[in-house]
Amino acid sequence: MKFTSFVKSSALKRVGAVSLTLALGAGLVGCGGNGAGGAVAATVNGQNIMEQTVTDYVAQFRADSGLESDEAWGEWMVANNYTPETVREEVIEYYVKQDLYDQAAAEYNVAV
Repeated sequence: MKFTSFVKSSALKRVGAVSLTLALGAGLVGCGGNGAGGAVAATVNGQNIMEQTVTDYVAQFRADSGLESDEAWGEWMVANNYTPETVREEVIEYYVKQDLYDQAAAEYNVAV
C-alpha cells in the first residue's frame, strides 16, 4: 500500500482529527491566561495581541462554521491541511496585519 493511500484512509483521518483536536484543546487551555491580564500571543510595535483574543477568534470561527464538535473541528483541520499550531499562527498573522494597518492609518491620519 502506498503511503498516500494510507494517509487518505478514513480511519487515519479520524485518528488524526482526534489527535489534532486534543492538541488544540490542550493548547487553548494552556493559553487561557493567568487572570491578571492574560498571556500575550504577539506584540506589534508595542501593541499586544492577547492569547484570549486568538482563542476567542478560533471559537467564533468554529461556531460560525458549524464546527463546534471536536470531531468536526479535527476533520476540518485534516481536510484543510491545518494543525492547531498553524491555525493559531494564521489567526495571529491576521491580527498582526490588522494592527499594522491601524497603526499606519493613524500615522497618516487616514480614517477608515
